[in-house]
Amino acid sequence: MSLTIDISMAQIALITAGTSSVLRRVSEGEAPLSELADRVDRFVATPADSAEARTCAADLVDAWRVFLASPRARRFLLAHDERRGIAKQEQAVRRMRRLELALHEEPGNGKPSTRKAHSAA
Repeated sequence: MSLTIDISMAQIALITAGTSSVLRRVSEGEAPLSELADRVDRFVATPADSAEARTCAADLVDAWRVFLASPRARRFLLAHDERRGIAKQEQAVRRMRRLELALHEEPGNGKPSTRKAHSAA
């Protein structure tokens, strides 16, 4: 699958999961969560086939990785489960992992690509 398709699928997952709205709801004014929500919104608003999409995707994946390692992540996952349902939450998390893999294995990033076609999750 191409990186553009992975970006598109991740955008769809984040839209349907309502990720940025849940982040804002649980942020209680905390800047890191609001900034992550802004990154999600920027990523979702960027056309998947644009040059900007890869930059937004890489920025979001880096911020997402930091966020998931924080204590705030558990609060977010619980709120997301209550508001949107575990299935949509799992879809968004699965797509973010695939996007991270696609960015890591993208040809031209200085690392050999071992990427194989993935079926849509």
